[in-house]
Amino acid sequence: MIVDSNLTQELHNLQEKKNTLEQAVRIASSLEKLNDGLKAVMLMGKPTSSISQKSLENIEELDEKTKILSSQKLKEILERLENTVHEKLALIIEISDKEDGSTEEVEESNVSQLSHDEIDVILKEYLKSAQTAIALKVVLRARGEITKPTVLSLPENDIKNKLNEVDIREKECRVKVKNEMTILIRDTESVLSRDDLPENLRAMVKLTCESLALNLKHIEQGKSIDDMPFAIENVEMASENIDDVHVVSKANKKKIAKIKKSYSEKLNSKVKRGFIYKLLRWVTTPPSVGWNDIDNEIKNKDK
Repeated sequence: MIVDSNLTQELHNLQEKKNTLEQAVRIASSLEKLNDGLKAVMLMGKPTSSISQKSLENIEELDEKTKILSSQKLKEILERLENTVHEKLALIIEISDKEDGSTEEVEESNVSQLSHDEIDVILKEYLKSAQTAIALKVVLRARGEITKPTVLSLPENDIKNKLNEVDIREKECRVKVKNEMTILIRDTESVLSRDDLPENLRAMVKLTCESLALNLKHIEQGKSIDDMPFAIENVEMASENIDDVHVVSKANKKKIAKIKKSYSEKLNSKVKRGFIYKLLRWVTTPPSVGWNDIDNEIKNKDK
């Protein structure tokens, strides 16, 4: 079969649009971590008793080894985490300036020398430190220990204003990711509709389209960019050179099918309430309410 000369150009266009999507996802992912990190910092500066259940929904529960540590040991860990959050807050604000485009002087900043991967690691570690500190405070309070609001290295209003800026920018970037992904899916489907598309190439493009569709569904449900079923950089676009295209193996097809099934099951399953949620319910109920009562209450809600 003679391949239309326009096909190579269409494949090239797909790759270009995938590159644009990758950039949008990178920025949205960074802003998402910044948003969560700054929210956690704000919570650290408040009394533990004022932290709402909703605020703790995204806080990961502590591992079993940490839960059984003595209160003194937990306080030592908490102090180290608070120091880390305190010392690196200025850097996080600087990163947020770069990511939300609120400054034109990034060339002279410390952040300008950092790669995307380095920034991503800093944001992940900072978010983990802040959220773990909150979780430790809740555990200590549940044990009857006194915990004080963390003293922050910047005024609360400055952090709140930056959080508002990041929140607006993140929402804008999520819309951009959604739009770019929709366009890429549409154009990929257009390539699939070609009668002259070689069968081995068709299999690859079809898998790409299915992967993107799952990611789009994930985003439309308001879920985390970082938790998309398929990392955008791992979504393979078809080669622009027809001679470079190889048949997609049955093993890869099975792998895609398995991931799709697993993701579908995850979407349909009910999310179990975690340890932190149980603790908060327990410490905010009358003394007559026991741990088993809270457990039974949660099981009834999950039915």
